[in-house]
Amino acid sequence: MNQIGGLTMLNEMIKEYVKLTTSLNESKEKADQFNKEMFKTDIKDRLANKDDWEKQLDKLACMEKAVKYKQEYLYILQYNIFNTFIVENMEAIREIINKYAEKPIGEKRKSNLYDELYSLIPKEFSYTIGVHVIYRTFGGIEIYLDYKNNKHWVWIINSDSNTYSELTEEKAAEIINNANRKIVNDIDKYIADTYEKVAILNQKIEEAEKLYSEIRDAASEINLWSCDTIIKKYRI
Repeated sequence: MNQIGGLTMLNEMIKEYVKLTTSLNESKEKADQFNKEMFKTDIKDRLANKDDWEKQLDKLACMEKAVKYKQEYLYILQYNIFNTFIVENMEAIREIINKYAEKPIGEKRKSNLYDELYSLIPKEFSYTIGVHVIYRTFGGIEIYLDYKNNKHWVWIINSDSNTYSELTEEKAAEIINNANRKIVNDIDKYIADTYEKVAILNQKIEEAEKLYSEIRDAASEINLWSCDTIIKKYRI
């Protein structure tokens, strides 16, 4: 399912999310069951038939890798759904917010505003996508929607007039552009690139660990403990 990003409607992405969630749960159950069956065998039988045991270990590793891949795919799909939700619902969000423009800020209006914005969220994500209408520490109110700390700031109101302000077309366009930039258009490539970056990072960490070990050993030979202390500060 390449090119999912902004080229697929939100409803289609949600259908894909539901299917993927079901598939992921099934894969987890199969891997768990296979793991339990494997380790029911006696240790003596495993040692007696090493080739068969290694094949089972390889099969389990493949099953666990599939679970990991689907989980990562699901996370990115959720992230895409959130950003696509912002893009596709910005007009409705703006309409709701602007109903309150120039009206006094108060708890009742704040509650109504929250309820109206929350009603836009698809039921599959009602516990995942957050709506926040909160008073700011230094006055005014801020409104934002978020998914796992990925926030889209919709509206910040100053306390000067103590009234709600309009969400302008320019600000709405800025929010849409911001959301569009965050959409991952090719999930398979994104995951492959991430794996490659992690592999490179791990290699660099190993090189740094080896270098640190060599420096520490050299410092120990001349009893230069202060050098060892300094090096530790820069360790990854």
